[in-house]
Amino acid sequence: MAEEVLPEELYHSGNKFIMQAFKKSFWTVARYSMIMFSAHIITGGRNTNTLRLGTKKQDFLEARGENVDLPLNTHTDDLPLMARVVSNKRIAGSSFGDEVRHIVIRHYGKMRFWEGQKIGVIPRGVDSNGHRHSAWQYYVASSRYGDNLEGDTLSLCIRKPPKQYLEGKREEDLTAKDVCSGFLCSVKPNDAIMLTGPFGKELLLSEEDKSTDYIFVASGTGIAPFRAFLRRLFAEHTRISHAHRGTTLLFFGVPNQNFLLYEAFFKSIKLNYPQKFGRVYAYLRGGIKKDGRKVFIHDKMREYAEEIITKLDRGAHIYFSGSMKMMGGISIMFEEECALRGIDYESWVEDLRKNGQWHIEGD
Repeated sequence: MAEEVLPEELYHSGNKFIMQAFKKSFWTVARYSMIMFSAHIITGGRNTNTLRLGTKKQDFLEARGENVDLPLNTHTDDLPLMARVVSNKRIAGSSFGDEVRHIVIRHYGKMRFWEGQKIGVIPRGVDSNGHRHSAWQYYVASSRYGDNLEGDTLSLCIRKPPKQYLEGKREEDLTAKDVCSGFLCSVKPNDAIMLTGPFGKELLLSEEDKSTDYIFVASGTGIAPFRAFLRRLFAEHTRISHAHRGTTLLFFGVPNQNFLLYEAFFKSIKLNYPQKFGRVYAYLRGGIKKDGRKVFIHDKMREYAEEIITKLDRGAHIYFSGSMKMMGGISIMFEEECALRGIDYESWVEDLRKNGQWHIEGD
């Protein structure tokens, strides 16, 4: 696992910070202890939130009024936005095999988007026929305010094509996603990058009812839009974060524990909102059931089937992101669980779709 620290990881529990600081400097611990003691006196010993990012209120990019248009296709393939790379950090895996990177891009406030939308990236160079590479779309992993909260950056979560996958492949055999992901994982700070979009409206966060419960289901880098949602709901100083009263349950399928993307952030949410946030992991290369079969994300969801179905029947919204291969097992799980409860699965899902509670738009 890479050691780079993302912004929200600085807002983890105080005890962990103290232990890490103690290894570095006694005086660091002393200074931090004085700060914590002062905060304790000022707040009268109340439990304060250690997750909120910054102190400034994020409201300058909020949609206001009844006729606010969703930003769509602002920048096209013919007229892309020229942006700049801020940082490119490995957050999982190693440079010798599977690798996932968190890439921050400065768009200078010219790429307006909402959480749950995609951004297109046009790789540098040309293909074997001399044509410019095709763009590929990725879900944005930051909220509209960006990781720096200034509203001028966006972040992407990208899996680098494994070396063993690329071995023996000719350039013309590579997909647009292969080319674009490989390009993104190699960019350096200050590199120019062409963006298109934003795209999509299926995965937008429903914010009308502040008591809405959310269920997020992700595999791999499909966690990107849910990181954006969770920052907006729990970490930023937005109207929705301060007014939200519902619960959030995250199901996340990963190869193994080395690929728990953004885990420090999720731990921080659980620390500060233990009654409002829960996370469940499925380790696709390590979890084995009693009958010898692997544990998949639908197996973990089955353990919570009663809670999930009850929440959906009461108006919760469920979102799916990542490889759509997972939907086969999830659909069978829901069908079987509905049958046990005397529910017609097809009609049940169709009602959820009509009510705008079922959100899916795969890679």
